[in-house]
Amino acid sequence: MATREQLEQALQDPNVRRYLDTIAYAEGVKHGYNTTFGNGRIEDLSRHPNKIWGRTGDGATTATGRYQFIGSTWNNLAKKYGLNDFGARNQDLGAVALIAEKGALNDVMSGNIDAANRKLSSTWASLPYNNSPHQSQRSTAEIAKYWASSGGADYTPVAGGDYQQSQNGASFFQQPQNIGSQIASMFAPPKADNAFANYVEQMNSDFDKLNQFEPEQPKISNRQKYQKQLADAFGIAPQVGNGLPDYIGDMVRSIYDQTV
Repeated sequence: MATREQLEQALQDPNVRRYLDTIAYAEGVKHGYNTTFGNGRIEDLSRHPNKIWGRTGDGATTATGRYQFIGSTWNNLAKKYGLNDFGARNQDLGAVALIAEKGALNDVMSGNIDAANRKLSSTWASLPYNNSPHQSQRSTAEIAKYWASSGGADYTPVAGGDYQQSQNGASFFQQPQNIGSQIASMFAPPKADNAFANYVEQMNSDFDKLNQFEPEQPKISNRQKYQKQLADAFGIAPQVGNGLPDYIGDMVRSIYDQTV
């Protein structure tokens, strides 16, 4: 979720301001921030009135303000972002929050308006690509013309139902991850710190070098090994005579002692 500070920052972007104007144009509001559904007018903007102004094919509506916020939608936005009144500034921030929550803010900021319209048509039914039979939509040509007249770069609506995510604009908010990616990231092994990994690798290399200087163990001939096995069989510790193992002498003495 975006923060209030991030919404404030996004609101300074010229394309974001233009797109807010485009939404108001599509909704057909006549009294700006004071507009109610059906183009009535209210003066008190201390809070969303949350009053039923009429009915659409989808049922009763409390749509109010420049961006025709439903009462329940506004209450949720106010709680999440600290919008303590229904004034103009907070209405702008609330609209930016809805754009961001639908993953369309990067498209708006980069001028990819056709992609933004597709993502936001379920939020503002007056935008192109909304399929509701109970709400009239602006055509893609009308939106394109208004966008250009407000100073936005020309764009060509994409034919068909598919569109490419904009890659040109700066990534202001991270795009929502699909659930598969989120689960995979939970079980991904932690990334090793490069500096620490390099340090460990260097230590291992140093130890390998030290191993080259370890003293070799003295070699024992097969005859000496055989003598030692015989001595061990009689339970005596081999002794050293004249600097060499004297297993045979010990063995003979042991046999003699046991015989006597």
